[in-house]
Amino acid sequence: MAALRYHLGLYAASFRIMLKILTQYRVDFGIMVVSTTIREGATLLFLSVIFGLIPRLQGWSFYEVVLVYGLIVMVNAFSAAFLDLPHSVQWYVQEGRLDILLIRPVRPLFQMLCEHCFNPTQAGGLIVGGAIVATALARLGLPFQGWWLGYIPLTVVSGAVLVSSITLIVACAAFWFTSIVALLMPLGYFEGFAQYPLAIYARPIPFILTWILPYAMTAQYPAGLLLGKEGYRPYGLIAPLMGWLFLAFALLVWSFAIRHYKSTGT
Repeated sequence: MAALRYHLGLYAASFRIMLKILTQYRVDFGIMVVSTTIREGATLLFLSVIFGLIPRLQGWSFYEVVLVYGLIVMVNAFSAAFLDLPHSVQWYVQEGRLDILLIRPVRPLFQMLCEHCFNPTQAGGLIVGGAIVATALARLGLPFQGWWLGYIPLTVVSGAVLVSSITLIVACAAFWFTSIVALLMPLGYFEGFAQYPLAIYARPIPFILTWILPYAMTAQYPAGLLLGKEGYRPYGLIAPLMGWLFLAFALLVWSFAIRHYKSTGT
């Protein structure tokens, strides 16, 4: 219990520092929200063009797909704002900065989390994504359900943990390879596939997006559960757990990788 309080105190101190930095650039936050709104608005415009030509996409209406997209925006924003450390693993290894973390009493991965505890430039996506989700639910005319208030936040957090965990698993390759950029880039493409109904893809892709790189668990299946779509309920119910399962696996991969770490000598 004492160890838990100690680590929470360290994280809270790091978070306070990041908030102080944010208060020095208050206008930047407003600019960030506006720019995020414009970016996501462009994607929504693209979706509206598609649904201007076809009424439904494999049984999904425009606002149903918008609901999926809004959840994805929130998941990605939460991951980028609070859990963006996997993208830095390569630089910690190559620049020898991991050596510094290893001689400190706190576990290196937790120190990295504290150093990347909050990225204010990505926080605006949570506001924009939440607005998209609320608008989609309102336009769909669904009767409000009290369990949404618990399910949606749990799904967003689990989805963010899932996205970061998958990235961390791949990022551990930095312990053996000079550059892992080519390994990380395809993850973004697979994540983009989960934005649209899985039924439009050939058979291997839905399986990959459900069980191997389960990005569909971040938004597609939760949206299906919210909408009451047939066959989505079992997957939607396990979606809030999938992120934590992948986190456990990612930590195992990290532990194996760091045991084989050899200093850069710099």
